Amino acid sequence: MTMLKYCYYYYYYYCCYYYYYNYYYYYYYYYYYYYYYYYYYYYYYYYYNY
Repeated sequence: MTMLKYCYYYYYYYCCYYYYYNYYYYYYYYYYYYYYYYYYYYYYYYYYNY
């Protein structure tokens, strides 16, 4: 019973870790996309003003 409980907690921790890792990866991708869009926006703005 103790071993099963340990495995259950270990599996739960692994799932949580995997979930947080995916969330962090998604957040990083979103931030990169936003930065890219912002950069292009500034580039076009500068180009049209020039």
